[in-house]
Amino acid sequence: MRQIILTGIIVLVAGFIVKTGIAADAVYNKAIEETFSVLDNEVEVTEMRRTEILAPGWYIPAGTEETIVINSLKGTNDKVQKVIESISITDSEGRVLSFSHSTDSENNIIISVSLPRNIEYSSPYFIQTKYKSSLLFFKTGTLRDLYIPGLDEGFQFSAGQYHFSYLAKVLVPKTFGEINLVSPSNSIVDKGDLWEILISGESLVGKTGWVQIGRKQFYEFIISQKFYPTSSIPFTFNTFKTVLPKSISNSKTTQQTFYTFFSQEPYMVEEDSDKNIIATFKVPSNASGEIIIKGYSVSENNPDISVSNAGTISQIDSKIIEDNTKPAQFWESSSVSIKEVAEGIKNSLTEEEKTNEVYYLTVKTYQFVIDRIDYSQTKKYGLNERKGALATFNGGAAVCMEYSDLFIAIMRSLGVPARAAFGYGYSAIDLESINETTINHQWAEVYFPALNMWIPVDTTWGEKGDQIIGGDLNHFYSHVASIDPNTPNSAEFFFFGFAQNLEDRVFTVRPVESTLSTGTQIESSQLPNKYPVKESGQTVLDNVVGGIGNTFQTIDTAVTNFLTSSLANTSLINNFTIVKTSIYITPVGLLLIFIIIKIFRKARKKSVPQLH
Repeated sequence: MRQIILTGIIVLVAGFIVKTGIAADAVYNKAIEETFSVLDNEVEVTEMRRTEILAPGWYIPAGTEETIVINSLKGTNDKVQKVIESISITDSEGRVLSFSHSTDSENNIIISVSLPRNIEYSSPYFIQTKYKSSLLFFKTGTLRDLYIPGLDEGFQFSAGQYHFSYLAKVLVPKTFGEINLVSPSNSIVDKGDLWEILISGESLVGKTGWVQIGRKQFYEFIISQKFYPTSSIPFTFNTFKTVLPKSISNSKTTQQTFYTFFSQEPYMVEEDSDKNIIATFKVPSNASGEIIIKGYSVSENNPDISVSNAGTISQIDSKIIEDNTKPAQFWESSSVSIKEVAEGIKNSLTEEEKTNEVYYLTVKTYQFVIDRIDYSQTKKYGLNERKGALATFNGGAAVCMEYSDLFIAIMRSLGVPARAAFGYGYSAIDLESINETTINHQWAEVYFPALNMWIPVDTTWGEKGDQIIGGDLNHFYSHVASIDPNTPNSAEFFFFGFAQNLEDRVFTVRPVESTLSTGTQIESSQLPNKYPVKESGQTVLDNVVGGIGNTFQTIDTAVTNFLTSSLANTSLINNFTIVKTSIYITPVGLLLIFIIIKIFRKARKKSVPQLH
């Protein structure tokens, strides 16, 4: 598991000089306290490091190099240079210390400072480093995310004659909002105009600290579906079905979704068994164009709901278990290997944990998944073919869908309802994802019976040390899937003729600071009522008859307008119906023959699975 490592915290013991040869159990102590003062678009960092010799007869000589590392989440060269220009280093005796610097392959800044004097017994020495940085801080929409570099897995705070301590202190002005999330969980203290968050070094071993400021996020989205002619028949229609983002109310994190623009109104909108919203559009098969849908959502987190209270499997309704624990394509929960893993996790529960088994099974499965597999950048940007849970368990390359699939399969094998969630997700730790604005992410949901809620669980985030179960606002929901990962498909097409240029939808999402929409808007749950289901809406005959009806209506309107204008003030206006009927006789006969030949031409169907 790859971590952001806080390095440069140890002066080599080889630099100690033994003066008298006196042995001592504790010789050297290093204490670092970092204060992160949150500003609007960056943080001001003050690092105070205290070096102390604990036994007489030992010292660190002047000229020893002290190494200070300023971590970066793959920051740009411009951002790195701006940080370097802001660095100032002083000591406890009033000196301004000169330093040299370099950067590594990850754009971490490596600072070297030469000690100006010996550090001897009973004479501790302090170095203070100050700088401003946006390398670990991201403002996205209404939220501010601060990341605290973690310590390497297996880091030792005491080793022989060496002792080390670390404390991170985060100061957040209350004007920026409530604290939504602190991971790992630590204390939050009210300091008047500020929130003070303390994160211990022990809690950062093998993990990256994460503080999210703000409990509401806005997302705007645009769905674009291009269409092209598939047939020359003028009165047949092609049908497009697409999943629309929905509202979520019964969860720790809610999402209220509104629609502000349809370039073409839906033919009908239906709600499936998972309460996904699926819209159907019809377009002439001989036409080209683009369907555009716009909207926004408001996501909020309820701090009063504790996900650590989940309940037991016996409390879950049998219908929920039946619908959400079956094996499926990519969720091979009945395979021998997956069942063995599930059995081992189940047997690891203590008697106390069994009283809240759904939570602890979730946590233990989460940990198993992130320990078992590693995220593959090669797969993400290469041939990203879905592997499924079993192949991933056996060593297959993994991105978010594999993390989610393996987690879901194990949970289902344990008898705990779990399903997939799809949408947009960003994590500043994965800089590539924060720069993407497409529907690009998959995570999981687990049913917690004590809350009667589906709780989001993102194992991909855990790969970087952030064990997030139901807490953050960095996810925008499109839809969920319980039958299998591709039901519903992201898009389905029913078309006549040939669709050589058929394209999938383009779905873009972006976090924004506010939503100022003032036009007509409709909440997602109201769409099925506004555009009710038409039972025959997907049959070939319905498409043809509907197309014919629309075509005839257009022709009839044009003919009526033409005749009304042409026959005005003539005696023929009194025989309007006879004249109009005579015009139709020959075209109608020809049209009927054409219908007999073409009416039962089979429509083709194309489904587009989830994209990641």
